Amino acid sequence: QRYADVLWANMEFHFAVYTCCGMPYLLSTIETLWLRIGPSFHDLYPEFAIQKYGVHNHEVVMESLREGDNRAVRAAFENDIRDGYRRLRQAIRARSD
Repeated sequence: QRYADVLWANMEFHFAVYTCCGMPYLLSTIETLWLRIGPSFHDLYPEFAIQKYGVHNHEVVMESLREGDNRAVRAAFENDIRDGYRRLRQAIRARSD
């Protein structure tokens, strides 16, 4: 499987939405944070891709965008980030055990 492609698609998805927000300073901050943490996402694969963690949050983002529900978009991204953070912490702990 091509996990690098999955990681790239995840980043593209997030930044496509972030860019549409029209907040260049926030986008710049997010880009900086993504560059710092992004390489750690490799620790989540392949399990993350096989289990399709995060897909639900992305589906909620897309549905909420279609409905024009900006609060739901924000909530889904917040959930996605929190879920990814929890899984990343678990992966790092497991690696160091």
